Amino acid sequence: MAEDLRTKQFAPLGVVIAGGQSTRMGHVNKLHAKLGSLSLIEHAVRRLECQLAEVVINAAPHALNQAVGRPVVPDVLPNFQGPLAGLAAIEAYLNDNDGGFATNPTHIVTIPADTPFFPVNLVERYRLAAKSEPDSILIADYEGYAQPIFGCWPRDSLKNLGAFLATQANRKIMLYVRQHNWQKVGFEAAVPPPFFNINTPADLADAEAMLTNIKEGKRRAG
Repeated sequence: MAEDLRTKQFAPLGVVIAGGQSTRMGHVNKLHAKLGSLSLIEHAVRRLECQLAEVVINAAPHALNQAVGRPVVPDVLPNFQGPLAGLAAIEAYLNDNDGGFATNPTHIVTIPADTPFFPVNLVERYRLAAKSEPDSILIADYEGYAQPIFGCWPRDSLKNLGAFLATQANRKIMLYVRQHNWQKVGFEAAVPPPFFNINTPADLADAEAMLTNIKEGKRRAG
């Protein structure tokens, strides 16, 4: 069960961004690819649930053929327009459903569905950073590289997202981020690499080996 990190100033909603097309997986839906005994979407949801009580999934309704126990919010814009379109769909959903949550969300914490080892202290690090940067978008940084889908977005930072998507052909996350106050939140090197993401069958095999090593390490330690 997630520790309750919410305050009046920091009450985030967790969002698993799962709207990609899995092109490098041969168009096989990687949300349901198995890593150990769980699918990738199950890994993402469970790991985020350990950090936040309120979690939803941004995905096409037909993309999830199994119950994951969380609301699924589809993109409003057509034709897979990227993670920012998913974020816009979540903001629209919140505008209609704020009353359905225990606390009115002040921020949106986004993670991708294909990064199963992301930090278990992700939200706590965002909470600490938000104390001094309450109005800034927070982007995870690992070994000098921004991890744009791992973001913490104040609700006010999304007010002009719809206009951005309507006028910009380049919809890279950092292009939008750099139009606002933002800060990097650094994460230390770790094994397995916490921001390792799975795009191909070879990546999935590598992640399986990493998971096996984790289990073996726990067995030896215990």
